[in-house]
Parts: sequence; C-alpha cells; structure tokens
Amino acid sequence: TIFSFNNGINTKYSSVCNNTIKDYLKNNNITFYDLSGSDVGFENYNDADLHIGFRVHSHIYSLSRRIPSILIEEDLRGYGINETLGLPHLLASDISCSSSNSDFVPNQGLCTHLSDLIRYNCANNFARYKGVFQNMKDLYYLSYLNWVNLLKNR
Repeated sequence: TIFSFNNGINTKYSSVCNNTIKDYLKNNNITFYDLSGSDVGFENYNDADLHIGFRVHSHIYSLSRRIPSILIEEDLRGYGINETLGLPHLLASDISCSSSNSDFVPNQGLCTHLSDLIRYNCANNFARYKGVFQNMKDLYYLSYLNWVNLLKNR
C-alpha cells in the first residue's frame, strides 16, 4: 500500500487535511509520496496491482501502464474520463443532496460501492480492463493520430 499527494502536502486549500492524513500514514507505517513539481513521481505506481484514487492524471497514468485503476469522481473531469473509457462511476459526493450553495455532501455509500467494485473485479480477474485498454489503444491510433496528421497537413 502506498499513498500519494499529487499536488503536494502543503497546498493552498488542503494543508490541514493533507497533514492529518500524512500523520495517520506515518503512524501506521504506510509509505507516501509527495508528487508535486514533477511527473517523475508517477513512477511510484509502476509496480502497483491496483490504483484507487481521486486524481484523473494518476488514473490515466496507471491505465496507460496497464494497471487497473478505480477513479473516485470528484468532478466532471473524472466523470468524463470514466465515461469515455467505459468504466463505472464512483462518486465522491452525494448528488441527491446537492444544493444551490454547492456544499459538498459526502457519498455515504462510497466505501460499500468501492468494496463491491473491488470484489467484482477480483472475481472476474479484472476482465473489464482488457476492454478499457483496447479502447485506449483505439482512441490513440484511430482518433488521436488521425487528428495530429490533419493538423500537420494544414
């Protein structure tokens, strides 16, 4: 088990929370990494069997290394990447409790949903990800490269 802080530990909005998490990790001998300032830190994921997290870039990096990844969606970026790749949606917030003042209401079923999703994937030998990896390959070779070639030929 490893934990990463993609934007660093001492950030503009999350320092108090991040330092609480860091202290918990230290007290429980859980390895953690501060990935701020460089993409080199993503290499810490290379030997992972499964990635679970909130950050879209870690999710994409893991998937690009053919590591199954479960993204907990905090916003439309996470929703969009999971939708594009055909992965299930796992919401961090309870959208049924959203209000006009945009207060965050945690998804009370998140842990159960995550646990169920992990069990499902383990029982099926992560078969869904074979399709995800193929989808990524197709998007790259059939869409992205064609788009780049169109731009080069302008």
